[in-house]
Amino acid sequence: MQRSPEQQQIIHTATTAAAPYGVALGGAQALRQHGLVDRRTDNVDLVLATRDAKRLTAARAAIVDALVAEGFTVTVDGKATTKTFVRFTAKAAGAKQAVPVTLHVDNREHEPVVVDDVPVLHPDDLAAAKVVTLGLRSEARDAFDVLALSGSYTTARLLDLALANDQDLRAEDFLTGFKHITEREDPEFVRLGYTTEQAGAVRAYFQGWFTELSARRSRPISAALDPEMLAKLAALAGTPVPETAAPEDPQSPPSSRSTQSGPGRPGRSGRSGKQGKPPRRGRQG
Repeated sequence: MQRSPEQQQIIHTATTAAAPYGVALGGAQALRQHGLVDRRTDNVDLVLATRDAKRLTAARAAIVDALVAEGFTVTVDGKATTKTFVRFTAKAAGAKQAVPVTLHVDNREHEPVVVDDVPVLHPDDLAAAKVVTLGLRSEARDAFDVLALSGSYTTARLLDLALANDQDLRAEDFLTGFKHITEREDPEFVRLGYTTEQAGAVRAYFQGWFTELSARRSRPISAALDPEMLAKLAALAGTPVPETAAPEDPQSPPSSRSTQSGPGRPGRSGRSGKQGKPPRRGRQG
C-alpha cells in the first residue's frame, strides 16, 4: 500500500531538516520503510533520542520551517506539547486533509539506519516500541504490526527487546494487553479493514503468547507478579499457577534451600527505573 504524496514529502522534508538533531522516522511508517509491514497509516511519527528539551525545540523549529518553505500549512497543537512530545498537522496546498505528525523522545539501543535516503529507527528499536505500546494500549493495529514482526522475531526476543526498552514495565502490562486482544470480536477487526481469517490469526498468536508468559517460571514474568494477580492470569489461560521460587544457592544443602518466592516488584509509584522518560502518549502507530 503506497503512501500519499503528502506523507512522502513530509517524511523526506522533516528528516532532512532535522538530521543535525538525530531525528529518525518511527512508528508504522518506519516499519513500512523496512518492509516489515504493509498497512495504511495516516500519521508520520518522528523520533528523537535525546531528552534535551532545547534540542527537541530546535528540531521542531527546523521541521516546521522546512515544511512551511515547501508550501505546507503547519498547525501545532499547543495543548499536546510537552518537553518530550510535539503534535502538529501539515497540510499541503490544495490537499483535502492535513497529515498528523508527532515528534517525540523515545529510547533507542541502536543508531538509525538509512533506507531509501530516509533515516529510520533500527528494526530492533521499532519492535521493542511496538510491543511496549501494545502492552499499554492494546490497539488492534499494533497487534497486527507485532504479528507481522513474528516472521522476523521470536516471542522471547520481542519480550527481551521490550523489557530493555522500558525497564519500568511489569509483566501484567503485557499479559493484560495481550488478553484484551484475544477478547476482541471479529467486527472490531473487520471495521479496520482486516478479514475474519486475519482476526483469528492475531487472536491465536496472542493467546499462545499469553499462555506462554503466564506459565513461565523465570523472571521477570512470574516473579514480577503478586500471587493474587498470577492466580487470576493463570485461571484465564487455563494453566496451573506457576511457582515463583527464588534462585537456589549452589552452596546450600538440598534440605536448606528456600522454596519461597522473593518479594514482588513495587507498584508503578514505587519503581526506580529510568528517569525523565517520555510520556507514553508519544508512542504512535
